Amino acid sequence: MVIDQGNDKGGTVLVSKTVSPATKRSLQILKRRSNYAVSFDFDVEVMGDRLDLGVKGVVAVVVPVPHEVEKVAQLAQTIKEAAPTVLVCGCIDVPDQRLWLLAERSGFNLVSSDGAIGGALLRRLASADTGLREAIAVMETSETAGRLGLLGTFEIDGKSLAIWRSGGRLGCLENACTHSGAALSEGDVEEGVVTCPRHGSRFDICSGERVRGPADTDVAHYDIFDKDGRIWVVPS
Repeated sequence: MVIDQGNDKGGTVLVSKTVSPATKRSLQILKRRSNYAVSFDFDVEVMGDRLDLGVKGVVAVVVPVPHEVEKVAQLAQTIKEAAPTVLVCGCIDVPDQRLWLLAERSGFNLVSSDGAIGGALLRRLASADTGLREAIAVMETSETAGRLGLLGTFEIDGKSLAIWRSGGRLGCLENACTHSGAALSEGDVEEGVVTCPRHGSRFDICSGERVRGPADTDVAHYDIFDKDGRIWVVPS
């Protein structure tokens, strides 16, 4: 199946009340240099599972990356469940590469240092040539009832993607091993990890993280969610 992605421009950037002064200054510059509205009254940390992103046209949410490891993925997931198509942006106030990589692997679409987030987000929005990302329905939920392992392969924007259900999770990755280019859809998947059929590299189906070589790099992953009787993929 070949699916074309649509493009939209403009929108609002929601910023957590708890971001640092450096982050606020950086995003004020974004506001002055672009047509994006920036709201600094967002309170995701307090709202938790009661989060409601009711502002029309929200394209990105900016929050501090928690220093508590177990809270990093939880924060990203909370925002994605409330609004699966927004860009989840994390600010880091310390030069900690471990925390940076953890945030990227936990679902943050963009990670930046406090004072650089405005420029990084503006470049991301410009490079994608879109504000609000449009989720694409790829299959009916009923088609996957009771199924585990590979659910299907799709082509979006000229790239082959594969979707799996394993270990109680849905995952969507670019359908090519970063070592040899082999189709990951032809490999075995177990407990949320797919094994390349050619040389045995292993990747997490949700984050694309390399679990075992010989591949040296992660596989590109795509946000995916099940809602309103359909399974949706959000192009990067």
